[in-house]
Amino acid sequence: MLKFLAVGTGGFLGSMLRYAMTFLPLSARSDLPLNTLLINFIGSFFLGLLSVVTFRSQGNDVYLKLFLTVGLCGGFTTFSTFALENVNLIFAGKHLIALTYILCSVMSCLIGISAAKMLTDLI
Repeated sequence: MLKFLAVGTGGFLGSMLRYAMTFLPLSARSDLPLNTLLINFIGSFFLGLLSVVTFRSQGNDVYLKLFLTVGLCGGFTTFSTFALENVNLIFAGKHLIALTYILCSVMSCLIGISAAKMLTDLI
């Protein structure tokens, strides 16, 4: 039961952080959902850092790991929002923007996790 509480608490905080990020005035200048793109990059980078730190940690606290990874990062990143925004772009006939968004999202998340892993190798 404590594991569920750890995930739920992290998810609650992650969702609140994600909602706060929607107030950044990034997407107002573009049809590309830049706020969601930034959220997914930050979440991926943070998850990459956590994966290395928790892997290296000797005192692997399962509750903290669940709170931070499944809860906080899971609540913060926005794959379902990403999917909805792409479907909306496609139905609006903005196929090139949708394709750009899909490619940028996938690449930025891969780069975020890779950058975090490379950064932690330097530490």
